Amino acid sequence: MLENRTLAGFLSLPRSVSGVWELVEPASAPVRQEDCLSKKRGVIDWSQPLSTVSRAQLATVSCVSMVLLLLFTATGLPQSAAKAQTRKLTVLEAFQQKKSRLFLETSGTVIKLLADDEQGSRHQRFLIKTDDGPTLLVSHNIDLSERVPLKPGIPVQIRGEYIWNTKGGLMHWTHRDPKGRHEGGWIKILESARVYQ
Repeated sequence: MLENRTLAGFLSLPRSVSGVWELVEPASAPVRQEDCLSKKRGVIDWSQPLSTVSRAQLATVSCVSMVLLLLFTATGLPQSAAKAQTRKLTVLEAFQQKKSRLFLETSGTVIKLLADDEQGSRHQRFLIKTDDGPTLLVSHNIDLSERVPLKPGIPVQIRGEYIWNTKGGLMHWTHRDPKGRHEGGWIKILESARVYQ
């Protein structure tokens, strides 16, 4: 007679008049809408022996509960694995894997100052040798941030968007986005601890 039962009746969770799900003892006969609106809302009469249908329903609810518990427990494993996979790459790893458009942090030493790029927005350009290996061209927007007082040999820490190339890579977006639509970066001179963004 399962086809005559509502899902709510099968799971012993009829809907009350107030709209709240409440547990009532299911009948062994087919469940009707009137049964779901029993005057014994929220009360289980445990003095009566459970019918075979009720035992089957409890077994089903137990099985469903176990499956849900296993699903919730199991989903924690992929999340922890995903967290391990989403750790920040280093510039060296991004270079080796030919990854681009990643916001990364790196530190290194300024090795050469280059002429400013005057096309479009003005950019201060310089090369750094990163502590983990690759050489980076840094392109710092001086229309949106102030010029960083640099000279060769100064240790710096940089956060920006990494773009892969065969020479080691390019780092830009080393400043705040005044419109707040893009992740921002910065350049920090380690000697003075001053941050330019």
